[in-house]
Amino acid sequence: MTDVIYERAFRSPVTSPEALALAERLARGIGADSAQSECLVSDDGRRMLCRFSVPNRSDGLRNGRARNRERRWWIGRVRRPQAESRADANLVDVVGERELRTPMRSAGPTPLEQACRLCASVHRVHLVRVYVSLDGLRAIGVFRAPDAESVRLAYRSAGAPLDRVWPFHPARIERALARLPAPMPFAPASPRGR
Repeated sequence: MTDVIYERAFRSPVTSPEALALAERLARGIGADSAQSECLVSDDGRRMLCRFSVPNRSDGLRNGRARNRERRWWIGRVRRPQAESRADANLVDVVGERELRTPMRSAGPTPLEQACRLCASVHRVHLVRVYVSLDGLRAIGVFRAPDAESVRLAYRSAGAPLDRVWPFHPARIERALARLPAPMPFAPASPRGR
């Protein structure tokens, strides 16, 4: 399976059900396994990040580009740090995005992992996972932190400022299907006047 990442910004805020319905349509369109896919929607409804697992990376990405030329699709890999963060009810989910000028190495820790070594002890920022583009020029970190500003501050003080930081609420794509109304069976329109 290959991970295909889809990013989208919305001009007008969308609700979680709307974003998840879009994610489900995209997953079906590229033949992704929705059980292994996920969708992160910003708390303000203006950003969405989805990871799809597809059996054939070239088909999935080509199909995605054909459907949404103005959107950002890329093939990547998911990295999980060695130490998982502990559950803490006082922490929120945050995404941090970073574009790199020089490609990162495929082996070894990513710049997000390197910069976060002191984050946990000083700012209570815990890196949960990192999406890394195959060309090594884009990395997106998923964090547990007191707030988005803590992530921004932690990375700025580590000398690795993030391009964009936003809080989100996670949702599994197959959960969206359970909340959406069942499709109505097709019925021809009744003739006028009856």
